[in-house]
Amino acid sequence: MRPLAVVLTLAALVGGLAACGQKDGDAKSPADEGIRKFDFANAEVRLGTGGKYQLKDGDYTEKGYEGTDVGLHQVSAPKFADVDGDADLDAAVVYEWIPAAGAPTMSAYVWTWDGKRAEQVAYPIRGGNDGKLSGLKAKKDGFTITAVSRPYNSPASEQDGERETFTFALEKGFPVQTDPGFGSVDRCVIHDGDPPGAVGDGTAPRVAPESDAPRIGKDGEFASIHTVASVFNTEEWTLARAQRSDGSIGCGWIKTDEATQD
Repeated sequence: MRPLAVVLTLAALVGGLAACGQKDGDAKSPADEGIRKFDFANAEVRLGTGGKYQLKDGDYTEKGYEGTDVGLHQVSAPKFADVDGDADLDAAVVYEWIPAAGAPTMSAYVWTWDGKRAEQVAYPIRGGNDGKLSGLKAKKDGFTITAVSRPYNSPASEQDGERETFTFALEKGFPVQTDPGFGSVDRCVIHDGDPPGAVGDGTAPRVAPESDAPRIGKDGEFASIHTVASVFNTEEWTLARAQRSDGSIGCGWIKTDEATQD
């Protein structure tokens, strides 16, 4: 029995030392689960416009435009981080759509791991008014990216605008900005010459123009809510700029009929 007691004592000692070496609140490292091996360059990509495109070696060429750049292109390597808190790695990738006429548009998409393959999250991360995206990087619990917000109705060839670097993750299946401040990943910069925004009725905006999207705060917590001119506005949904009492800004979406002119 004595050797067994010695073994148990040593086991308890080793366990205690291990516990002392682990700090309270240490996050569990995300598991790979195979997403790093997923073939993003040859995946089917769905754009927010509704189209589906099968990439081949990172590119899709629109039919009838063979030999040109017209189509969809993967313009960043996938970056990996756990953005939904499930301890599995997720990915983000930036794409560029080059049309036959007009300016190219860029969008980033999050991909999650379902145990067998990567699944694309439907809602995109975009620059304001089809601005550019750059500098995608992974963080411990999200991704950072720099977006350019172009002035509303600026010439199609103009890509100058305000640059914003922000962190995004996932909330209830939607990409959300987590820093600086919580809100939509859509940009709500107000440019000189933009039409004056209508006033929201105090209803907290949502992170995406969908009725089941999370709200960016509680109703009534914002000092002001004003609509913002955007190429992404629709008859039903309008992008809004919500200012909290501490001065911080959250972008979000409100129903168009929830806003009235001053």
